[in-house]
Amino acid sequence: MIVRARIVSILLACMSALCLYAQSPRPLGGDLPLESIPESDDLRARWMADLIEAPRDRALAFRTRSEDTASGRWRLETIRGPRAFYIAVVPDREVLYGQGAWIIKRDLSTGRFVQAKVFLRNDPNTFLRLYPFEDRSKLDLVIYRGVVRHDIVLPVPFRKLLTSPLKDIVRWTRDSVDWDLLSPAPGLYGNLRTLAQAVRSRLEGLRYSEDGALDETGRPVLIAGGIPQGEPGLNCSGFAKWVVDGMLKPVTGSWLSVEALKVRHEDIRGSSFTEPYERARDPFFGLDWAWNLGKAVADALYPRRRNRVTDNDVRIPAFSLIDRGGSEPANGSPSYEAYPADFEIGGYRVDGLRPLLYILAIREPGNFYIASFNRRMGRDVALRQYFHEALLFPYFEADGEFKVAVFESAAETSLEAVLRRYPSEFAHLVRIPALPDFDPPYLTGTRPDKP
Repeated sequence: MIVRARIVSILLACMSALCLYAQSPRPLGGDLPLESIPESDDLRARWMADLIEAPRDRALAFRTRSEDTASGRWRLETIRGPRAFYIAVVPDREVLYGQGAWIIKRDLSTGRFVQAKVFLRNDPNTFLRLYPFEDRSKLDLVIYRGVVRHDIVLPVPFRKLLTSPLKDIVRWTRDSVDWDLLSPAPGLYGNLRTLAQAVRSRLEGLRYSEDGALDETGRPVLIAGGIPQGEPGLNCSGFAKWVVDGMLKPVTGSWLSVEALKVRHEDIRGSSFTEPYERARDPFFGLDWAWNLGKAVADALYPRRRNRVTDNDVRIPAFSLIDRGGSEPANGSPSYEAYPADFEIGGYRVDGLRPLLYILAIREPGNFYIASFNRRMGRDVALRQYFHEALLFPYFEADGEFKVAVFESAAETSLEAVLRRYPSEFAHLVRIPALPDFDPPYLTGTRPDKP
C-alpha cells in the first residue's frame, strides 16, 4: 500500500481517549426490547387537559412532579425554549432520553402541537418522531441518527397518538416499519463478544510498524517486498491479517500467506484510467487485501463452495436520510440531510457507520467487518485510494446495550475516534463471521497472553 496509515498504536489510543465525550450521550446501561419498553399512556391521558393540551400559560406554569404507575416512576415537566416549549413525560431519571420517554413539542407563540418524540433506546438519537398530518399523523423512525423510515402515515389524528401506548403505534404500522430492528437477541452475539475480548487481551504483545505483517510462519516481514522487518510490528493491514490468522488457525492449522493477500483484482475493479497507476500508487491495495481476507475465511469455512472475493461485500440499502439535529432530547424540528447510497467500490460514507452497523448487527448477527477507508487523493491525478483498514465489531451486550468494538493498527480505539478522523470519507465493508477460538502468531520477543 503506497498510502499507509502512519498513526502508531499509542497515538490511535490517545485519539480514542480524546473523542468528544462531552458531546456524546451518557450511557444509561441496558436497553429493553421493544415489547418491554415502559408505557405511559395512562399518565398522558390523565394529564392531557391540565398539561399536554392546556393553554400555553398554564402549561408553562406547570411545576415538575413525579408520579408512580404500573410501569414505574415517571417525571412530568415543562421546558421552555426560544420558539417552542416542550412537555416531557419521562422515566424519572437524571436524563430526558430514557427508554419510553415522550417529549411533546408545542409552538411558543400559538401553542399548537408541532411534534412528539418517543425514545426507543437509552440514546438521544434513537426515537420515533410523530407529527400532525391533516386529520391523521406521520411517523419517522430514527436510529442513531439514521432515518430508517420516513413519512409513514398513521391512521389516527395526532391528538389520539398523544394518549396512545407505543404498542398501538406498532400495530398500526406493522406492515410499513421493520419493528424487529428494536428487539435484538443478545444471545446471538456470544462468538463476537468472545473474539473481541480475545483480541483485546493480546494487544499488549503487539506494536505498530509501517508496512509490517507476519507471514505464514509467523516471521515479521515488510508487506511490500516480503523482506524481514527490523523491529517487528504490524500496520493496519498486517493487524487485520493477524486477527483473521488467529481465528483461522484453529480451523485450518495454519496462518495466511502475505503474498496471497496481495493478489490484485484488476478484472473486477478499477478502469483504464486507473490502470497506469496500479504499480506506482497501488490505489486499491486496501480493497484487494480485505477482499482476499474475506475469501480466505470463506474458503476455510466452505471449502466445497466456489467463493468469490466480492461475496462478502456489504451491499444492503441502509437509509437515505441522516439527522443532523442536536442531541438534546428537547430540540427543534427535523434537520435531515441526504445520505448517499452505497456505491459498489467506495461503500458507505463514514458518518453513517453507527446506524449502519446497528442495522447489520440486527440483520446478520455474529459478523465483524473489515472497513477499508477510502477517498479521492492526489494533486495532479485524483484517484480513489484505500488508505487505511480497521476492524469493526458491532454487538449487543447481555443487557441489550449496543456497542461497537474497533481495532486498528495493533490498538483498540473507538467508533467515535473513527467518525472524528474520517467524517466525510467512505468505508468499504467486508463481512467476516466471528469464530470463538483464537490462536494468532505473536511478535518476536513477546509472549502471547492467555485469555
